[in-house]
Parts: sequence; structure tokens; C-alpha cells
Amino acid sequence: MKSKQRLLHTIIILSVILLDQWSKWLIVKHVPLYSHPVFSWGGDFFQIIHVRNTGALFSFGHQWPFWINMILLKIIPTILLFYLMFLLIAPRPMIVKIPQKFQLNLKPLSAVAFAFAVGGGLGNMIDRFFRPAGVVDFLDVKFYGIFGWERWPTFNVADMAVVFFMILFFLSEILQKKEPKA
Repeated sequence: MKSKQRLLHTIIILSVILLDQWSKWLIVKHVPLYSHPVFSWGGDFFQIIHVRNTGALFSFGHQWPFWINMILLKIIPTILLFYLMFLLIAPRPMIVKIPQKFQLNLKPLSAVAFAFAVGGGLGNMIDRFFRPAGVVDFLDVKFYGIFGWERWPTFNVADMAVVFFMILFFLSEILQKKEPKA
């Protein structure tokens, strides 16, 4: 991986973390926890609120015992995120030789996608470790009863970065399959 690509990955990761933490800081400072929406657009289609999530995606695992929550939602994801970040931004050649089977051999667009995932994941990990009440979520969207949900689970900037990763990675895979084989 070239140094310009590593620089781009570093900028993406840091930008996502900074934007995520800044937006959460604004919400914590200016929006009372579990209050009525402070901003609405399109009636109640889009709202800014302030809630906390002690679980993972869709509050999954929020009622687990402390030690299971610590291992599955904090320790293992943090190790994986730092490993991915290391693979995306570490200079080459490295002092530590990583076996080929553990390296990321990604197309440039896929690597950019992973940078968004790492930034979003680390943004939420910061909350998991330093906000005992849980991850700050504040973006609330009406879902019109689809899948039985009147509203989509509340989310934040880090969550959007992870969704953006999925979209970019999917596109990268589609584009890669369309490339002629040499």
C-alpha cells in the first residue's frame, strides 16, 4: 500500500472520529437526555434527540452481564479495530512481519471503505469505554412501520460511517467482479 493511500486512510479515520465525537459532545452539552426532540424536519420524519445505547447495533446485548458485555462489545471489537487500523495505515516495510494470510489485500476502494468502518468503530468504542451511560445516539428517523418499526433505531455519525463502509465495500466488490480477468 502506498504512502498516499495510508495518508488518505489516516485522514478518513481521524475525520470520522473527530466529527463523531464533536457531534456527540454537542448533543451531550445542549440536548437533555431522553427529552423531546430539539429539532424536527418533515413533521416527525427526522428528529434530533438524545438517547444512550449500552448495547451494540439495535441495542443488541444491552442486557448481557457485565463481563460478557466487556468481552464481546468492548475488548474483542477494540482489538479487531486496532488490527485493521494497523493494516490500513502502518508504514511498509514493518518491523513486525505479518503473515500473508493475515494481511488485507484490498482494492483501493475497499481499503477506503474499511477506513470508514475503523473510524466509525473507534468513535463508538470511545463512548463505550468513556461514557458509562452508553454510546450517544441522536439521529432519529421515521420508518413508517416497515419491519414493524415505527422509527428506525436512533444512530450517530459513527454508525453512518459504518453504513457508508458497507455501501462502498459492496460497490467495490461489484466493480471488481466486472473487471476483466487477466
